[in-house]
This record gives sequence, C-alpha cells and structure tokens, in this order.
Amino acid sequence: MSKVFVSLLVALFAGLLPVAAQASHKPNGACSESGDVCVSAKRRNGDRKLRIGLAAKYFDSYKLCVVAPDDSRECIKRNIKDMGQTYGDSVNWSTHFTDAGAGAYKAIWRQGGNRLGKVLGFHE
Repeated sequence: MSKVFVSLLVALFAGLLPVAAQASHKPNGACSESGDVCVSAKRRNGDRKLRIGLAAKYFDSYKLCVVAPDDSRECIKRNIKDMGQTYGDSVNWSTHFTDAGAGAYKAIWRQGGNRLGKVLGFHE
C-alpha cells in the first residue's frame, strides 16, 4: 500500500485514533498497526456511530455486536460499502441496538469468525 494512500486513510479516520483510556475504560477508536482497518464508537452530531473503515475491500460483510452493561449481547450483519477512496460502514447505535440504560457498552466487529481490531467501549 502506498504511503500516500495510507496518509489519506489516516487523515480520513484521524478522529478514530485511540484516546488515552481513563481508569480501565476501553478506547472508543483504534486502527490496526498498518492503518488499513479502523473502528470507532464515537458520537457524531449527537448520535453514537459505530464505524469501520478499510483501505481496500478485503471482505464484503461483517458482524457487529454490542454488549450492554447487563451483559446482554445483540449482533447485526452488515455489508461493506464503497466510500470513495476507502471502504467501510457506519451504524447508528440507537437505531440498530437496544438501549439497556446507563453504563459501559462494548462494540465488537467480526468477520469470518475473527475479531476485527480492538474491542471498543462507550458509555450511555
């Protein structure tokens, strides 16, 4: 992968880089060491967005699971979309998952039985 393309990917997903974790909180964004896969569980315009970004279309679909504070788990299957210079998908948490109340949630992306990136955390 060219350095220019990697730089574009990093610029596109700059907001996804992990922030310093506070008191054992999981990060709400991370990219692979190579920068070719990024995931995020951040608020955008007031809505919690669960995003995945890829440098190339490595696969067509993925599974996204959210673990609620009560340890209940919900999963959905989604397709990867062409986003111009990159590929990925964005899911509005409140539209696709049940709000189980205040507390720490976990977001987990999987493809073909393998976890993609880190387990991310967010609080509602």
